[in-house]
Amino acid sequence: MEHEISNLMESLTLFMDMQEAHLKAFDTELMPDIKKQNFERSQAFEDLKNMLNQEMKTIKDNESHLGLAKQYSEQISSILSVETLLKERILIYKEELQSHMKQIQNGKKAMKGYGQLGAVHAPKVMSKSG
Repeated sequence: MEHEISNLMESLTLFMDMQEAHLKAFDTELMPDIKKQNFERSQAFEDLKNMLNQEMKTIKDNESHLGLAKQYSEQISSILSVETLLKERILIYKEELQSHMKQIQNGKKAMKGYGQLGAVHAPKVMSKSG
């Protein structure tokens, strides 16, 4: 029982640390790997969910551990609030990325237009006489 509690507490702490690292990536990396971050959080979430389900069964059977349930609840609330913040950061990042892609497309169209203009005014015949 004590081993399960320490594993769960450690997993909760590791999950929170991972969230902080993912948030920091938005400030320090030019292009954070959102797909990798989502995968890491999904895997960690599944592990946490399984551990919590097991722990809740144990707490349900032993009411002397109800204080732990409150502590877990507080940590999970913190995790959920950071997840909300991460979702907001991801949405902002995606919107910025879409905006940049649109600017690139507009730039490509403009460059293509300049290329066509240059071809229109190009000489058709070259004179060897000078």
